[in-house]
Amino acid sequence: IYGGIIFMARKKMNFKVPVFQGGQHYMTLDYGYTYSDGSFHYGIDLVVDEKNSKGDYIIAFADGVVKSSANNVSGQTPGETGTIGMGNYVIIQHENGFVTRYMHMRKGSVKVEAGDKVKKGQVIGYIGNTGNSTGAHLHFEIRFYGDKLDPLRFVSKP
Repeated sequence: IYGGIIFMARKKMNFKVPVFQGGQHYMTLDYGYTYSDGSFHYGIDLVVDEKNSKGDYIIAFADGVVKSSANNVSGQTPGETGTIGMGNYVIIQHENGFVTRYMHMRKGSVKVEAGDKVKKGQVIGYIGNTGNSTGAHLHFEIRFYGDKLDPLRFVSKP
């Protein structure tokens, strides 16, 4: 346990829909009751194989329009929630009520802003360690008309 978070071993993931430009995805924290204080983790935390130089670029899960983003958070904000806890982030509205959220990106790496149209696979930023974060990773969420869903239902192969 570190900082109230129960860490999983790096679990190799086989993604049918990637959220990184290259490299092998690894999940370090699952969706669900994963915190030692009993709180819920509404996304999955991902890292990539460090040997691939393009692996850390975060890409859009699907076509959509950027609802909001932040690109100027320079450090960590332990314990913070809301947009402060998200660090540098991108939120994309997709068709049919789906929204994806990408958090903790590196300062200055976010490539899109509110109103931009994005295509599936387009680079939107770079993995980082900003906001309420304890190490470089991507926190990835999927929501459907506001309901928080387990991203593994949509991104991993059975």
